Amino acid sequence: QNLARLREEIELEDRFGLIPVGPFEQVESAALLQSMLVPDAPLAKTLATALHERSNGVPLLLVQLLGSLWSRNAIRMEAGEWIADSEGLADLPVPEAARSHFLQLLEELTAPQRRVLDVASVMTGLIDFEVLLEASGIDEFELDSHARILVRNGILQEEQGGYRWGHSWEQEIVRNELTQPMRRRLNLRLGKILEQRFSAEDAPVQAIAEHFSLGGDQEKGRSWLLKAADLAEAAWAHDRALELCERALTLAQDDDERRELLGRIGDLRLSTGDPEGGRQAFTQAMGMWTAIEGRLLSDQSEEFDEELGRYTKLVQRIGEAQMHAGEYADALANFQKAYTLAEASRLPELMAMSLCRQGAVHAFADNLPSAKQAYESASTLCSNSDDLDYPHVVALVGLSSIDRRMGLLESALSRCNEAIPRAEKVDNPMQLAGLWGQRGTLFQNLGQTEEAITAYEKSRSLREDCGDRRGLAITMMNLGRILVNVGDVQRGQEELERALELFRETGDLQGRVLTLGNLGSLRFHRGDHSSAREIFIEYLELSRSHSLKRPEADALISLGILELERHHIEEATDFFQQGLEGFRQVGDLQGTLHAQVQEARAAGRSGNPDLALKLAREAGKEAREAKGIPILVESLRIQAEALRDLRKLDDALGQIDEALELCKGQRLPYAEGCCWRTLGKVQRDRGFEWADRAGIAFEKAEKIFESHGARHALAVTRREFASFLLMVEEPELATEQLESALSIFDELDCPEEKQLTIKIRAEIEN
Repeated sequence: QNLARLREEIELEDRFGLIPVGPFEQVESAALLQSMLVPDAPLAKTLATALHERSNGVPLLLVQLLGSLWSRNAIRMEAGEWIADSEGLADLPVPEAARSHFLQLLEELTAPQRRVLDVASVMTGLIDFEVLLEASGIDEFELDSHARILVRNGILQEEQGGYRWGHSWEQEIVRNELTQPMRRRLNLRLGKILEQRFSAEDAPVQAIAEHFSLGGDQEKGRSWLLKAADLAEAAWAHDRALELCERALTLAQDDDERRELLGRIGDLRLSTGDPEGGRQAFTQAMGMWTAIEGRLLSDQSEEFDEELGRYTKLVQRIGEAQMHAGEYADALANFQKAYTLAEASRLPELMAMSLCRQGAVHAFADNLPSAKQAYESASTLCSNSDDLDYPHVVALVGLSSIDRRMGLLESALSRCNEAIPRAEKVDNPMQLAGLWGQRGTLFQNLGQTEEAITAYEKSRSLREDCGDRRGLAITMMNLGRILVNVGDVQRGQEELERALELFRETGDLQGRVLTLGNLGSLRFHRGDHSSAREIFIEYLELSRSHSLKRPEADALISLGILELERHHIEEATDFFQQGLEGFRQVGDLQGTLHAQVQEARAAGRSGNPDLALKLAREAGKEAREAKGIPILVESLRIQAEALRDLRKLDDALGQIDEALELCKGQRLPYAEGCCWRTLGKVQRDRGFEWADRAGIAFEKAEKIFESHGARHALAVTRREFASFLLMVEEPELATEQLESALSIFDELDCPEEKQLTIKIRAEIEN
């Protein structure tokens, strides 16, 4: 009344304008709240969402809610954004002015109107007219009359087929005023009504589960909660499925139900990025199964075979959690136990999966012969039945991975191609995603870059659709690596950093370690050698501390390459020899060839071109046989450099021309830029008559490195270009190139490269 009187007075003085403001969208709510805080910083998504939902976007309520959090010191700045404690958000108060106004409205309602509102307060989502009618026990015209009053007062809002509450906190106030026995009675009544009104296919399972649970019917509540969890899991809404299963666990009546639910909860916790919680649930379930293990093994009935099968799956899942945490010995023991249990229960699919898991843990531990033997045993077992397509695909993918690591790239791709029709028949998106990811890696090793990116992106899409967080991390790591290699550095970095975050969330140690290595390579390609060295050292330390032999070898080679760029030949050679031995020990042919090529580079830098040529030829021969295009390109380039040092310039030209031909259509910009630079050096050494071709080659190398942000490689190219410009008597242009190179080397903190460049500049000045 006071506000209305003030408005009338202002209107008379012609100082009044009415601006209708409806409820804000969430982005508008966040902007309003941010404008009120000092310093001006974004709100955390959880905070902005909670305040928007609590206020229904009403600006006045938004302001009052924020003021309440501020007065209780429940909001603070952290990592550049405003956040609130979870306790503070869970206990958001209703603004006093709004609460008082609403309570006054309630006092003015008649008893029948309040009865309708009481029933509506325990209904979730849309308040269906027919359900409200049956639950209220009144005539349909009488209900319509009461509902019109409630809508006019703004308590309810009219919707197609029913109503919704204007504000969630108003529903809470009405519901909390009901006594506990009445709330139970109304929930039970609504559960029965909904159960009777809908078929099993159309039933609002979550609402029915809520009503029976709150209504005190534990058995029906648990049953409907699990139905709701099934639907959520089928839609890959794993967070919601986990919440429902955990609630069902509190209602479980016997040990059989608890065992099953604990195993399912463990799976869902792993899927939602809680590895410790998953293992805890598995351990609880395992304790309950162990108590009856002897009875299960001694009983030969089909009923107990089925129960033993469930126990076997749990043992496998525990092994998988241990494997991804790097506990290989414990994981292998559980997979072997799972095979024994599956054999006892006459379940060939579980036998095959146990063998595949044994193969996986052997591969993680770099025991390739044992891994191959386990996968082949699984494949043989599956070949005897048309009903074992799923484990057969797992076995074929495992064998493909082993073939790839042994350098048998075409065989590996052939196994993937064999697996695809079986995987499509099974129609399991997670399995298809893994298969496409494997194909992406093989295409990359074969130098088929476009096909690799397409395969990885298909894998990523499938992983995202099915909520497979760990698998998504693997795909993003591989996609990030190839994007860096093809020059899309910014996007590659984003993929790798997100992969690292997901690996940390899901507790996948080896994935986290491998992603570190890829991030180090990214920094190296961008010329940030200091940052790359820090990452590679962490990569090496983590690999060694967890006995990850292949990543350790890769880290050693990466550190050797950095030392070579610093012209520390002896240190680089030592790293290369250690890394080469590591790759040989784990049977990784691709890694071994990569190490041999780097050894050849070091030999050339040390002034031994004959040894460099010998090592590069050996590696190139094997890479050609394995069709490993990237390694073959680099080996040909090293051969050209060695032949140039030996003054066999025509032979050098032939090798570098072949390398450049192989680069065509491969999207290998860093390798291609290095090849153009080597071609420029060869043409420069051939004499003045080849000057034009030398200049063109250097310019192409410069353009590639500059466009892809390869700063160190660009500076080295400009220094080499300067020496060519001096040869053709262009000292001013040479000086410009040297000054640019010096600026970059200074920016990247490369003292050795800077000193070499200063020496050439001094020769010009003298």
